[in-house]
Amino acid sequence: MSFLACSKANDQTLGPGIRGCRDDFDFTVQFEQLFFSLAPSAVFIFLSVWRSIALALRPAAVEAPRLWLGKLVCTALSSHRFSCAEAHFQSRHRGP
Repeated sequence: MSFLACSKANDQTLGPGIRGCRDDFDFTVQFEQLFFSLAPSAVFIFLSVWRSIALALRPAAVEAPRLWLGKLVCTALSSHRFSCAEAHFQSRHRGP
């Protein structure tokens, strides 16, 4: 079976059903991005916020303010570095 028989116009539709390609079934680009990237990310964000709130309400098991401060500083620096790298990448690779 030739994959060239699949029309590129089908990638503009949403859904796994495509006419004329692999027995009328193939994942379109929009379908893949929505269900294999966006949906799991949204679920993860929701669950991580819920878990963070649950942990924040729990009493501290160990008191170590210096260790906590060190972790907070490292996390902030790492987040700042990632944000700067992403901004730099986005400024260099703009679309048409």
